[in-house]
Amino acid sequence: MGENTHHSLRHDFTNYKTYPLFTQDRATGDEQFNYYGVHPFYTCLESDGQSHGILYLSSNAMEYTLLPEPGLSFKTLGGVLDMFVFVGDSPGHVIELYTSLIGRPILPPFWGLGYQLTRWGFKNTDDLRAVIDRNQKANVPLDVMYMDIDYMDQYHDFSYNRQSFAGLPQLIHETKLNDNLHWTLILDPAIEAVEKDNPVFMDGYNRDVYVKWDKSIAKQDRYNPPNVPSDRDVLYGKVWPRGPAAFPDFFKNVTHEWWIRWVGQLHKDLQFDALWIDMNEPANQNDQIYHCPQNKYDYPAVRTKALYGNGVRELGHKTLCMTTKQGDHNEYLHYDVHSLYGLTETMATQKAIHAATGKRGFAVSRSTYVSSGRYGTHWLGDNFSVWDNMKFSIIGILEFNMFGINFVGPDICGFLSNTTPELCKRWHQLGAFYPFSRNHNCIGNRDQDPASWITAGHPEVTDAMKVAFSLRYKLLPYFYTLFYKGHTRGQTVARPLFHEFPTDNNTHSIDEQFMFGPAVLVSPFLYEGQKQVKAYLPDTNTVWYDLNLNQSKPGYVVIDDNGMIPVHLRGGYILPISSEPNHVNTRTVREGGLNLLVLPDQSGRAVGDFFWDDGDSIDTIEKLEYNYYTFSLENNTLDLTVEKLNYKTKQLIKLIEIVSSSEGQTWTVTLDGKPLPLEVKVHGGVAQIPVNIDLIGKSVGEKWSLKWKPAF
Repeated sequence: MGENTHHSLRHDFTNYKTYPLFTQDRATGDEQFNYYGVHPFYTCLESDGQSHGILYLSSNAMEYTLLPEPGLSFKTLGGVLDMFVFVGDSPGHVIELYTSLIGRPILPPFWGLGYQLTRWGFKNTDDLRAVIDRNQKANVPLDVMYMDIDYMDQYHDFSYNRQSFAGLPQLIHETKLNDNLHWTLILDPAIEAVEKDNPVFMDGYNRDVYVKWDKSIAKQDRYNPPNVPSDRDVLYGKVWPRGPAAFPDFFKNVTHEWWIRWVGQLHKDLQFDALWIDMNEPANQNDQIYHCPQNKYDYPAVRTKALYGNGVRELGHKTLCMTTKQGDHNEYLHYDVHSLYGLTETMATQKAIHAATGKRGFAVSRSTYVSSGRYGTHWLGDNFSVWDNMKFSIIGILEFNMFGINFVGPDICGFLSNTTPELCKRWHQLGAFYPFSRNHNCIGNRDQDPASWITAGHPEVTDAMKVAFSLRYKLLPYFYTLFYKGHTRGQTVARPLFHEFPTDNNTHSIDEQFMFGPAVLVSPFLYEGQKQVKAYLPDTNTVWYDLNLNQSKPGYVVIDDNGMIPVHLRGGYILPISSEPNHVNTRTVREGGLNLLVLPDQSGRAVGDFFWDDGDSIDTIEKLEYNYYTFSLENNTLDLTVEKLNYKTKQLIKLIEIVSSSEGQTWTVTLDGKPLPLEVKVHGGVAQIPVNIDLIGKSVGEKWSLKWKPAF
């Protein structure tokens, strides 16, 4: 269930813990509070390795209690309750079934898998440029820069400060052209109600796009700020702008049209590639000025954790009053659809990005609901720069992958409070394996971008980041293929160990390690001063390889800190990886070639696949504008089969690396029955076979067949 902070992935049924589900603007960390999203879905692992899941679909305020029977008590304050049961052959199968109902996750653009950098607190364009320059000078890989609310003029959406951020359009244009940087701008839903210098508000007012008071609420009982129009019953609150603000109603079709129009206007000034939508629970900071009028919706008779667990007595606390109305015909009470606000804004924002840019982009939303992954993605919100928040982030990314939002991650190094060199180093090592990998920082905090640590006297932080992300960029072809399978089949990208090894009881409670797809096992350093990791390598029948491609025995292993996050590769898989040793952004991954890393299992078999498209266009899968290949190894024969071939761009497999126990032996190798003009020797347990296979050189259904045998 989520979105709550859970201190363990496997739930504890011994203490009658109750968690609320009701979207709220609250920094993460403590258990038993509502956070930004609502996902009333859980999965259960059965004793034989099969699994089931249950979705309690309701958009009203809810809570659930873990009972020692074990059991689950579920309460909702009203509305419609639909219950869906998913019966699967395995835990992963349950998620595939779940996403077949709620919608498959988006396919992110390829550049979105690179390192992303932001902070709240950029002072001006020169300050922003200096951060970019110092990271590029330090050869830090960097693909995406963000702008928080600093760039806006008086915190108005669809504007930028033409004094402090003069030159920002030129900086964006130059870095896109010269450095392959992509840009993401923040937008908040609240629109300041200023008639003269905010045409966005008046355009929205004239189009009637805002959330309204129900007409049953007397005008004297409403919050009525001075000098704002009041003839349309608009509810006003307060967020970042200086004055009262109105809240767009994204249940209305006209609101989508209005949002698309102004996003397009913003893109004419600042050529962003993606949008970051914040404060969309929706957040309202006006609780010090007004309270909702007495009514049965804001002050329900039923005690609920969404109220009393938060120390307040009204559901409209820090958000909109429940008696407001939404919808094209004012058919919805906010009481019934409150937790859908972020979802509906994400839907409008995805449309707006596509219309403005003509490219895939993405909308990264703070608030989410069931099916949000179909339209956008999520970061885990305002975390703290403390060790346990780094640990809990693993649980967060695993839960959201199970919720159908697989492009997800927290703020690396933490957002609130000052990080430390050791914490930021370890967090970057872990962050190299978040599906969505972004460093974000709060205003007033010390700098924490990778290159800042050089001048701060801690170059080891920068160096550790570069080593960890060098591995991430090398693995991006494998990562991207996982996102393809998420988008088309509903598979998770980051997943718990028990999803791959459900009958291994030792995996059931592990939440300090995780799998990235089926073949990569990540075992991070999570504690201050930690010099060793005790990791579990599941299943006695599985072959594991370390990053030096040495075999590791299954079971518990102790791994010393050697400057690299502990990662193991699973036998039985073939990984497409970048052939280039170093990268400063995803362009060099795309322009370089591929290697195939072949990791045989105990029987000498392995399988793999590779998805490739242009990495940026909309609906390439739906339009069949992509290539897809499958690989299989058996009996000293490696077959590469063309399954789809509609993206006719040259892509070379330069090298095939096969892990072998025949150390020192020389192989003779044939490709499609023709001898390769070289002898291949197994050295260091690996045979390296240069092949230069052009992956558009054969038709669908055809294959390349690589065979080898020991020389006589």
